[in-house]
Amino acid sequence: MGELTGREEDYLKAILELTKTKGYARIKDIAMKVNVTPASTVDMMKKLSKKKYVDYRKYEGITLTESGMIHAEAITKRHEIFRKFLRIICVPDQVAKKSAHVLEHQLDPKTIIQFKKVR
Repeated sequence: MGELTGREEDYLKAILELTKTKGYARIKDIAMKVNVTPASTVDMMKKLSKKKYVDYRKYEGITLTESGMIHAEAITKRHEIFRKFLRIICVPDQVAKKSAHVLEHQLDPKTIIQFKKVR
């Protein structure tokens, strides 16, 4: 399967969020959520499908595979950990949201483990 890029993680997280709120994820919804064109989204779905993170069939909804679901939930959890931490140190919510997004992709996994230990 291989490592995921930060952009690929964004797509997985978007698909998870859409399926939780709408019950399904479509190309145009994913494109809007990650702020790209539908054509770029189709390209990414093909790539993530080859890596076995999504089930993608043209003109149908996109679903996460078991591996995709595990990764998407982990990414979402990481984001929430960072966002909560930033709110604890009084970072305004909108800034915390943006900063958490950067942190979720950039920090070393060992640092993330330490963040998880802090309650």
